[in-house]
Amino acid sequence: MADAIYFTVYLSNYATQNPFTVTSSGLVSVTSGDAIVGTAGFPWTLFNQGTVKSSAADGVDLTAGGAVVNGQSGSAGGLISGAGYGVAIYSGSGTVSNYGSIAGGHFGVRLGNGGTVSNSGTITGVFVAGAAGTVGNSGAITGGGVRLGAVGSVLVNTAGGTIAGGVTQAYGGDRDVTVTNAGAITGATGVYAGTIVNSGTIRGTSGFGVRLIGGSLLNSGTISGGVALVGSGAQTVTNYGTISGTTAVAFGGGADVLVLEPGSVLAGTLTGFGEFDTIDLAKTTATGAVFS
Repeated sequence: MADAIYFTVYLSNYATQNPFTVTSSGLVSVTSGDAIVGTAGFPWTLFNQGTVKSSAADGVDLTAGGAVVNGQSGSAGGLISGAGYGVAIYSGSGTVSNYGSIAGGHFGVRLGNGGTVSNSGTITGVFVAGAAGTVGNSGAITGGGVRLGAVGSVLVNTAGGTIAGGVTQAYGGDRDVTVTNAGAITGATGVYAGTIVNSGTIRGTSGFGVRLIGGSLLNSGTISGGVALVGSGAQTVTNYGTISGTTAVAFGGGADVLVLEPGSVLAGTLTGFGEFDTIDLAKTTATGAVFS
C-alpha cells in the first residue's frame, strides 16, 4: 500500500491481504478508532515502512495474534503511533520487530498473550502479559519501560541498549522474570525481578536500583540506589562490581547470602541482616570486623 488513507484499514481477506505492507510512501492516519485492524480468526503479518497512526485508539490492533515488522535495518523509516497503544496484539502470541519508532499513550507495544519483542529503534514502553514473553533491546525503550507479567518471561538489554522507566514484574511476587543487562536501565526502581545478571548500569531514581524477589543477582556492573531483597525466600547476591545507595543491601526475611568477590564495592549501609543470613568474603581473609 503506497497511498494516503484516512479511514481504518480492516484486514479480513487472509488470502489477498496477508502479509499486508505499507510502503515508505504509505500513510494510514485516523482520528477515530484504530488505524489498522487484523480481524479475528487469523494471525496477520504487517510490514510497515511508512506511517500508521491513530489519534483516538491503537495504531495497529491484531486481534488473533500475528507479527508486526516496523521499518527495516539501516533505515530510519517506519512510524506507528496510537493514543492507546502503538501496536496491540491479543488472543494469540505476538511478534514485534522494530527498527523505526513505535509510540503509544499507554505503551508503544502491548502483547496480551505473550510473544517476542525485538527492538533496535525506539519504543515508548513494552507490556507483555498473558503468557511468557521475551524482550530483546539494543535500541531505546522509553516511557513506561518494560512490564513483564508472566512466569518465564525474559528481558535481554544488550550493550548500547537503554531502558527508561525501569523493568518490573507486572503482577506480583510469584511471577518469575529473568533480566540480563549489559546496557543502561533507569527507573523509579531500576529492575524488579527474580533473576538478574547485570554487567551494565542499573539506577533507581527514587527507589532501589534493584528489588530482587525469590532468586539471585549477579552483578559485575554498577547498581545505583542499592539492592533490596524482597520476601521470605532465600536469595543470593553475588557482587563483583559496585552497589551504592543510602542502603547498599537490604536483607529480606529469608536466609539470604551476600557474596563479595574480589573487586567488589559496597557504598552504603547493610540493613536487615539476621541470624540466618550470610556474608561471604570470597577469596578474602578478614582480620577483623566491626558491626553496629
